[in-house]
Amino acid sequence: PLVRASRRAYSGLLAPLGRRAAPPLRFFYGRLTPGNLGLELTTLLAIAAVGSFALFGLGIMVAGEAPTNADVDALARANDLRAGWAVDVAKVVTALGALPVAGGVLLGASVALIARGRAIDGVGLLVGMILTYAGVHIAKAAVDRPRPLGSLVDVSGSSYPSGHAAYAVAYLAVVVAVLRAVPGAARRTLLVVLGLVLASMVGLSRVYLRAHYLTDVAGGWGLGAMCFAVCGGVALVVAFVRNNPRERAPADPARATS
Repeated sequence: PLVRASRRAYSGLLAPLGRRAAPPLRFFYGRLTPGNLGLELTTLLAIAAVGSFALFGLGIMVAGEAPTNADVDALARANDLRAGWAVDVAKVVTALGALPVAGGVLLGASVALIARGRAIDGVGLLVGMILTYAGVHIAKAAVDRPRPLGSLVDVSGSSYPSGHAAYAVAYLAVVVAVLRAVPGAARRTLLVVLGLVLASMVGLSRVYLRAHYLTDVAGGWGLGAMCFAVCGGVALVVAFVRNNPRERAPADPARATS
């Protein structure tokens, strides 16, 4: 009796529920597994969401307001660590976030990717940089935040978001784009860590040199991450749509032999 009752329960209730739950469960599982439009796309969408939250959330918070406690504390710590040699090093590091430098590195990587037959990745990097540049100037005009007093480098324009911090994200985007050509998980991890460190150091150098508040730098990182992640996601989808028919074509014997 128990076996018959369990069979009736399964066929009458559990089996229909399982059939209804199977498609969303398969979709969820596919988004968390590598390959196709799985974990890679999910990660990029998550980065874009976090970046947009940082950009717009911090922009709303600092618009027309006095520096936050975090901004004041960061500038105070920078003053405590001030040293002549450190200022010179910070000026070199901060120059890596200038548009001509970061943009030049990205342009070279894009040309190399296109020459190697990876036009989608190369164009994605270029579009990401263009969107980042446009986003920096649009956000600066919208927020119009004054810069900190006593900057140690020449500055112009409003403070939020930091253009140097946003453009420095390009280094990490280039690293991610070229990872497929790098053998070994250890080397790939090292490159990603180096890209993160470089983008972080460029942003922090802007605070150390009193060119930006800490929230400006965080907003710049968010803007760069959002733009490059969105372009990376679009590139993944385009590559998947283009390559999918080619992978299915040999499955048709008549078409393959014609």
